[in-house]
Amino acid sequence: MVIKPVLILALVALLGASSLSAAQRARSPAAATVFIRVIGTIEVVTEGAFTESKETRDVELGTGSGFIFTPYGHVLTNHHVVQGRSFTKRVGSRNVTVELKVDRVEVVLPTGAFDASIELVDPDIDLAVLSIAGGDLPYLAFGDSEATKPGESVHVYGFPFGRRVEVGLTDVPDILPQVSVTRGTVSATRNDDAGNTAYLQTSATVNPGNSGGPMVDEDGYVLGVVRLKLRDSDGIGFAIPVNTVKDFLTVSGYDQLLPVERLKLGGEQTLRDKGLSLRLPETLEDVSPMRLRAFSDPGQGAILWTSDRVVTPWDLRSLEQALLSGGTFGTFRAEGERDSAAVAEGVLIGRARSGDTRMVYALFDRGAEKIVLRYEGHADAVAFNRSVLEQSLRSVSARPLLTSEVTRALLVDGVLWERRPLPAPSAPSIMVPGRFSVEVSAPFACTGLPPVESAMAASPEGDFTVSLRVGWWAHSLDTSSAATSCSQQAGGFGDASYFYTIDWLGIRYAVEGVFIDDMRGTLQLELVAPESKQLFVRELALAWIAENRQR
Repeated sequence: MVIKPVLILALVALLGASSLSAAQRARSPAAATVFIRVIGTIEVVTEGAFTESKETRDVELGTGSGFIFTPYGHVLTNHHVVQGRSFTKRVGSRNVTVELKVDRVEVVLPTGAFDASIELVDPDIDLAVLSIAGGDLPYLAFGDSEATKPGESVHVYGFPFGRRVEVGLTDVPDILPQVSVTRGTVSATRNDDAGNTAYLQTSATVNPGNSGGPMVDEDGYVLGVVRLKLRDSDGIGFAIPVNTVKDFLTVSGYDQLLPVERLKLGGEQTLRDKGLSLRLPETLEDVSPMRLRAFSDPGQGAILWTSDRVVTPWDLRSLEQALLSGGTFGTFRAEGERDSAAVAEGVLIGRARSGDTRMVYALFDRGAEKIVLRYEGHADAVAFNRSVLEQSLRSVSARPLLTSEVTRALLVDGVLWERRPLPAPSAPSIMVPGRFSVEVSAPFACTGLPPVESAMAASPEGDFTVSLRVGWWAHSLDTSSAATSCSQQAGGFGDASYFYTIDWLGIRYAVEGVFIDDMRGTLQLELVAPESKQLFVRELALAWIAENRQR
């Protein structure tokens, strides 16, 4: 019986998130690769002066391979593995027609044989979805065939020649043969007449019986479904790309059964204040209030997008090392080999892993400015959508924001001060120099101090390396102790001030600040500037602090 897709999806909804969380991706592709038996009736019709018909029932018509691709017992294979067929031959003066009628399909696992229903077929692309009773089954996760490149290592799993390979056994009618594994590479992609990728050619050995089995990458993600080989050839096999499988499932709504959401690339977005333009996946958007950083909502989807604009004398390879070593740009610390390459002048694209997390990233060299853009998420989600993420990275256009660096003292006389409210209820307003760019950014965190409740930063137009930063707490702090928690060295901004230097991305910054307590809470006012520019802005910083003491 064929179960309607709407009933299956309703069942998934009833199972709820607990079933998904309990589901396990197969530890090895072999654990989710299944042996398929097709049982049916052979009818032989001989035509002549008299028509003779003979039927033989309950015959194994053929075997093939497949693999479980959802935790709910859905199996992917080729349509030709489970379809009936007929052929006619001339024998003497008579036509003999042999028809193979499929009565049932069995999916054989190490735990036993299961009757399977054929839920979905597409004879044109030669795909079929079967379903067996069961839940919480180990499954294979999909990769992204559009991200595959010739020369990439792959493995093919399946049951070539069925039970015939068990040549050491004398009694094999009911056994499950051991899964065969062959290794090769993606030799080429083969297009159809419309220019779309129709097949992935592989050098891995493929034989009759491999049909429907998975072709996986080095991480075990499915890149294709084995379909055929060239007759009388070795090392020339072909697999249906897994992205074709995704399209096949989407048309019938079966994509909702997959544990991972498929992303689609949206139109170009221009983040004017941040000097960025790119195509983001449709479900992602920038929610960052900061000018130098962009990021998507961490609670929206399985993949997080982040972009940082920095100033550094380092080249892209050194910056890449900082990105993947953890701490500088987040907690991601790469493990194992990293795969990166320069794809254009001043553009480096790569990918790395850290436990169950994967990152796809791009670094852009814009002279003194560098852009560090990346997508992070669960390994399954990133592998499934890798080509979309890489296309997004390749679409980036960045204009400079460091257009007028501070190279001489900023004059205090004639400064027009502007009152800007801190972005929090009941927070006070702060005086900032006119024509400064204002954004949400806090002073550097100090050991032992609670997080600020509101923050702001102001920078001269054209030079974001210099900033006047504000932090605010709604309650009173011991200002002297607060300053000491930032640095044991007193600053030059009066009582409860501090001073220290830090090295970041090859530049030494001077950090000088002061804590001010009043009836509305506690303010932290901080000047951050490269050491080479500190003297140019210190007089302005003193005037800024004086303005805010008088507010």
